[in-house]
Amino acid sequence: MSKELILPHVHLNGTGRQTLIDDRDAAWWKVNEAFEALKACAPNMRDFYPLENGTEIWQAAEDQHRRRLAVLSDLMNELEAELERLQETGP
Repeated sequence: MSKELILPHVHLNGTGRQTLIDDRDAAWWKVNEAFEALKACAPNMRDFYPLENGTEIWQAAEDQHRRRLAVLSDLMNELEAELERLQETGP
């Protein structure tokens, strides 16, 4: 699958450019809200140390947490790039 950003073609019979921009902006803010909520879910070492191999399990949980944050961050970056490209297009 290509990593190239796929944008709709803005034209008279299609969705208006401002609507496309507004929808992506609203989505960006919702993903950002999820990102901020997810940051609060960071694993705390004290929740893992009683377990056998607690340090290793905590590290795996940390890795999982970072991956999840990266997914949302990538999505926000993609939406932001779409917004910028749509704003650059003509009327």
